[in-house]
Amino acid sequence: MSKKEMSNEPIYYGNSDFTIVTPKNRFLKVYAIVLTFILLLAIAGGVVYLIFRPLTPAEVINKNASAVVAIETHAYTGEGILVGTGSGFIVDESGYIVTNEHVVDGDCSVSVYTKDGKEYSARIVGADKYYDVAVLKIFSDDEKYKFPTVKLGKATDLTVGEHIVAIGTPQERAYGWTSTVGIVSSAIRNFIEYGGVKRYVQFDAAVNGGNSGGPIFDSKGRVVGIVEKKVVDNEGMGLAIPIETVKELIFSFIDEDRSKPQFGVVGWSVVKDTEYFTSGSNNYELYTDEETGIKYFLDENLSIVELTDDVAVNGEVFISAATGFKVSSVMKTSGAYGILEVGDIVTGFDGIELLYDDENSPYSMIIEILASKKAGDIVEIVFVRNGETFTESIKLTPKN
Repeated sequence: MSKKEMSNEPIYYGNSDFTIVTPKNRFLKVYAIVLTFILLLAIAGGVVYLIFRPLTPAEVINKNASAVVAIETHAYTGEGILVGTGSGFIVDESGYIVTNEHVVDGDCSVSVYTKDGKEYSARIVGADKYYDVAVLKIFSDDEKYKFPTVKLGKATDLTVGEHIVAIGTPQERAYGWTSTVGIVSSAIRNFIEYGGVKRYVQFDAAVNGGNSGGPIFDSKGRVVGIVEKKVVDNEGMGLAIPIETVKELIFSFIDEDRSKPQFGVVGWSVVKDTEYFTSGSNNYELYTDEETGIKYFLDENLSIVELTDDVAVNGEVFISAATGFKVSSVMKTSGAYGILEVGDIVTGFDGIELLYDDENSPYSMIIEILASKKAGDIVEIVFVRNGETFTESIKLTPKN
């Protein structure tokens, strides 16, 4: 048989079902396998895209708005009731809410409003002035009710130019759940505040006073920061606390287990031979203009404040004798009560020297050490008083 007479039909032998695959059939089978493989890859790629694709601002808002709350504080003064406004977000379905410490600071009652129109009386579970973070607790009449919650991300995963969404209550509750969209202007910025290194995410979404304590979300719909402030006199400059810097502190407040310890000492991180201005509960590093010799500091809004005689009379100027944690008060429930005094500088804690650099501050190191301890543990502290160094052991007491 010549090549022209060759057939592509299968060849059968007797009653056997054995089939010899011809070149044409072999090609069709390979082609079908390749097409199936490509189709599976396309489906897998589509699934991966749907899972990991950036969400639109509308999707981020729809996904998270119900877990954002409006906060009102009511302080009773001789002239009447002073109403304050803030924002927050629910991180635990049993009703734990994160906000700024300055939102609920002072002698005031706290009310929380959820997006479904309900009002709750809130209890302050824990607060930290240095990190400016507080945790509130609200209770539902229905014990089985689960509050909507947000998911937490990491600010260190952000890239400059990435879209973020801020949700909060600017100015007053009538503007509750206002959403604004912007970009990350700087993923992480470091500022020296209250005698410590404070980290911020800088963004350009519009925020105002009542946004304090509210969340900013990344393009995956996760909370990556807590709005703390708008830089005064500058448009498009908002600052948020990176969520990972306070995450451990937040959940230590939520865990109200009495086995968790506290240091029970209030103060500020300071650096040796650095000049500070203390006023009330605030501690500011002082800077000097080389040309004029005028001293100034950056206030809570990062505004420059000149240290005039009128300003200085309301506080104290000092040069730190050591690097560490300067004591401003000691709680009576603290194991350090009767050992530490106002003005002491704690330079060592549990055998670890307290450092001050871009990664650490003395206060943040103490918080990290406490996370690995329990109430009743004995720790050694080293502190400086009037130029002399002392070492004492204290017993860690349970959280209030």
